[in-house]
Amino acid sequence: MSSTSVTFTGYVHDADGVAVQGAIINLYKKNTSTPSLGSSTSDATGLWTLSSSVSSVTSSGGDIKIAHPTSGAVLWRKYDDVVQYKSLNVGHIDITDTSGLSTLDIGTITVRDTASFIGKFGIGAEAYPTTARPISFAPAAITAPANSDFSWLLFSRAGAVTIPTGTSTHVATMKLVEPLISLEGTVTNASTLLIVDAPTEGTNNYALFVNSGLTRFNGDGTNLFEVPDSTNAGAATLKRRIPVTFTGDTGTTMYLHLYDS
Repeated sequence: MSSTSVTFTGYVHDADGVAVQGAIINLYKKNTSTPSLGSSTSDATGLWTLSSSVSSVTSSGGDIKIAHPTSGAVLWRKYDDVVQYKSLNVGHIDITDTSGLSTLDIGTITVRDTASFIGKFGIGAEAYPTTARPISFAPAAITAPANSDFSWLLFSRAGAVTIPTGTSTHVATMKLVEPLISLEGTVTNASTLLIVDAPTEGTNNYALFVNSGLTRFNGDGTNLFEVPDSTNAGAATLKRRIPVTFTGDTGTTMYLHLYDS
């Protein structure tokens, strides 16, 4: 937990499902039974609410003791309880971490509205988010279906996006914005998208494959793209050359030549 205050709430009902009014609620530091760090009572609907800003509770968790007003029967809600549910339908879930380890282990999860993740977030058995990669995607090894295309990540369209009256300048499946770097040191190469390398196991291997459609590069207003010095042809007027492979051509390497204007 990292918040400055925490609120506990719940309902008290008897064995017949009747609301219990006047149940006595006490809050204790985790794994203790004294002293009480706060108290409350249930109302006519059985509802009780108890808030605390005590640091030992907000940083490490608290235990709730619920006592029946007449019988004295006690029920504890322990912070360290481990529970199992086949199905859980909740309106809001707030997951906090006090150990630096994973606090939520789910086989399958469906989010029907909005999910917000604040802080570092990892997906996959080998995902270890750090300050160098706050969002990490690294799934464990898997065997792909036979005779089928495979991709680790798919952005698909289950339904159409409706553009209402007016004009949308851009509609895209994915949009990337530059990383907004605040310099105190030095960055050698900064980019909005970095492709580290290309695979080597295929018959044909590409770092980027545009399977269909027109590809457009707007450039930076002056230059369209930059070619490394290693492709310099060496001639006085010939500034750069780009090696090009034509499908089916196994002969001499061909080049696109770039000259001074």
